[in-house]
Amino acid sequence: MVWGRWGAPELWPDAAYPEYAISLQYDGAHHGEPGQHLRDIRRAGTTDRLGWLEVRVSKEDLLGDRPAAVGKVRRALLSRGWAPR
Repeated sequence: MVWGRWGAPELWPDAAYPEYAISLQYDGAHHGEPGQHLRDIRRAGTTDRLGWLEVRVSKEDLLGDRPAAVGKVRRALLSRGWAPR
């Protein structure tokens, strides 16, 4: 959860790397429901306004021996100054 200026929560990522201001959002089956696309756009705007980077992951990103989600998260972390050991 990311807290806003007035102490109220403004962002609820599905997972996060707070030290790098990276928000992970899993786009599950409910993202095909009416209105969800607009809520996702609004959430992305809030994420950007707060200075966070949003990484969106789908079911397909989690499949296989080398899931695409790993690369997405790694690139985001590297862009924010993370150094692998």
